[in-house]
Amino acid sequence: MRAFALLPILLLAACGNDTAKAPPQAADPEPQATQLRDAVKAPLDKAREAEQLLEHSTDATDKALQDAGG
Repeated sequence: MRAFALLPILLLAACGNDTAKAPPQAADPEPQATQLRDAVKAPLDKAREAEQLLEHSTDATDKALQDAGG
């Protein structure tokens, strides 16, 4: 029965803070990583701009309909 009580304590102790830390990262990212980030970010930015344009045009259409009495 003591083994069952000791098991959760050992599991919790194993999940504690790890003293090994990740090595420090380099100050500048690799050029390939920067190019990849830019290649992924550009279409996302373009999609966000298109979404904002659609929202503004929808708002303008709704306002025009309300002004026309509809």
